[in-house]
Amino acid sequence: MKKTVFIKTIILLTLFCITSIKGFTQKCFEMPLWPEKEGIEDYNEAMIKVYLPDNSNGMAVIACPGGAYSYLALEKEGSDFAPFYNAQGIALIVLKYRMPAGRNNVPLEDAAKTIYLIKEKSEEWHIDKKKIGIMGASAGGHLASTLATHFDEDTRPAFQILLYPVISMSREITHKGSFNSLLGENPDKKLIRFYSNETQVSEKTPPAFIVTSHDDGVVSSLNSIYYYTALKKNNIYSELHVYPTGGHGWALLDGFTYKKDWSEALKKWLAIIYETFKVNGIELKDNEIILTEKEDADCRKITIPYKFGRHYISVKNNTEKKRVDESFIIKRSDLKYEEKRKLPALKDKNGNWIACQVDDLDKDGEWDEWAFVYTLEAWESDTLYINWIAPQMYPVFTPRTNVRYGKMVSCGNIAILDTDVHGKYNLPRGEGYPYQTDGPAWENDKVGFRHYFDGRNVRDIFGKRTPLMVMDTVGIQSDGTPGDTYHQLHWWGRDIMSGGASLGLGGIALNIKDSLIRLGITINEITDNVDSTRYILIANGPVRSIFKLDFYGWDVGKEKVDVHETMTIWAGKYGYENVIKTSPLPKGSKLVTGIVNNLNDRPYVFEKISNYRMMSTHDRQTYDKVWYLGMSLLIDERNFVNTFDTHKNGNGITSTWCVNLKPDKKNEYHFNCYAGWELSNPCFINDKYYLDMIRGYAEELSNKLTLTIH
Repeated sequence: MKKTVFIKTIILLTLFCITSIKGFTQKCFEMPLWPEKEGIEDYNEAMIKVYLPDNSNGMAVIACPGGAYSYLALEKEGSDFAPFYNAQGIALIVLKYRMPAGRNNVPLEDAAKTIYLIKEKSEEWHIDKKKIGIMGASAGGHLASTLATHFDEDTRPAFQILLYPVISMSREITHKGSFNSLLGENPDKKLIRFYSNETQVSEKTPPAFIVTSHDDGVVSSLNSIYYYTALKKNNIYSELHVYPTGGHGWALLDGFTYKKDWSEALKKWLAIIYETFKVNGIELKDNEIILTEKEDADCRKITIPYKFGRHYISVKNNTEKKRVDESFIIKRSDLKYEEKRKLPALKDKNGNWIACQVDDLDKDGEWDEWAFVYTLEAWESDTLYINWIAPQMYPVFTPRTNVRYGKMVSCGNIAILDTDVHGKYNLPRGEGYPYQTDGPAWENDKVGFRHYFDGRNVRDIFGKRTPLMVMDTVGIQSDGTPGDTYHQLHWWGRDIMSGGASLGLGGIALNIKDSLIRLGITINEITDNVDSTRYILIANGPVRSIFKLDFYGWDVGKEKVDVHETMTIWAGKYGYENVIKTSPLPKGSKLVTGIVNNLNDRPYVFEKISNYRMMSTHDRQTYDKVWYLGMSLLIDERNFVNTFDTHKNGNGITSTWCVNLKPDKKNEYHFNCYAGWELSNPCFINDKYYLDMIRGYAEELSNKLTLTIH
């Protein structure tokens, strides 16, 4: 019995300890920082150790120990401070953050999560959510100052305490070991500036207490001086102490000559900070500066809580049907307010993040569009709040779209490329074939597609049985080379469409003098009818993914044509959008697309629905006619001319129900491709169910929901 009690006591002391240091009693316990990500990468290494005072004044300090971003001095620059802070009624939370190893966002991610966790536990731990500060020593000082300059509305520390900190990533004054561990040896200049925190100070940076030694031979005191100078320029209440001797890493060591001086100075500074806490932030008694998160006049009128965002957008469903995963795009130029060096994100009225993304469409290094999806009931209106987030702190959303272009660059080594080009001659065939899934594959949480980049340019369909993104692993054999691994049923689905000599679903041809010219060639040919073909990834995100295909010098008889296709796949829909631009076509010719009909025995369905023409087939159109598959095109009315059938067999384009297209006033062609497989949704066995879904898509495209930016 005694043995059992002893074992239980040991277990309890492991989870919760009461220690006595020089007569001072403190309560401490450890807990994982990311319990929801246990077993994923190295998330389980991130921990916090919490020291709670007997008589809390509501304040808390997160301690970030140093160690050049390669190890952590958890005791000296962490736990040893517990008696000092607890004696003042201040809780200490020692952060054991993950080492970056070149993943520059990892420590900052851990620091921000610590703020969130403390706020979640604030009532239980007797901590005021508005009184959480951060302390860092050496490289930990860099982490603390990074959070103090790269925060969002929910992760802003109330104050910062920096001991002999690394501040800058500028090679002239930075600490080389910290630099290499965080950024690698040859990082981009923009990344260096982003993590040089003296360049990131703003009027919203929290108050700072900084202490260093003039003779620090490890981390130059210029780090502290430059940071203080930036704080001073922005009128941030700050205090800097530079002691003549002491070197580096003294913390609370008795051997440091100025231990009493600096620790007493910090006590007084913390007392001032404590006295100046107000409901909306920190307000200094002498009115030197007000550090409150005040709202401007317009925002006061709408009384939005600050944490939900100062500016907002209104979305409204003006239709009698529920709109699920409705897509919205906001151009950067349309925003009425913007915070420098930050990105917009959305929260709903309950403070929950809404999946969204910002995209740099023209690849100039600056974002152009902000995209999100949202669901509204019939006639429903809603308000969504704009929050400005540092790029490294941007919320991570579940991926619901994906583009994958894999190409074998050496035997067994498939590289993921953002762009690639092939020429006219010696197209790859047979042994050494380089393209994973024959070219780019794009998917969302409903369906997948692929394009034959080897000159054939047929469009194919992947049926999916899971909302997970799977195309990264499809089409790779056990030896790491590309191969046909998808013409059999897997847990995720399979290739379901038999294309043959057709255009597949959404392939391109030219109708000239009643003759069809395919964009591309058949599998047996090695010389293309296009001079050069280029793939470019534009965006790959949680709610939409975009890529382009450029075809230069398409031989259409005596002339050549350039074709530029942009494909966009949004979350939540059984299809994707296609926009095409071309150089001038031969006189009297028409651009053509279509739907394969080699396994379709049932009548076509052709309807005009609002601003679109619907072309649909529904039958057992999969390999061996095993499963029901619906395929559809929605063609913008401005682009529609007429439909026609190709021959069932022959040497040209066969077994395709085609549509002649004309350009709109912008010289663009717009059509969307859709597919519904019975193993994706058993309701697709019913043709009416499938066709009603496509009709609904046409109505949605014709009647966009209202979005207003305030």
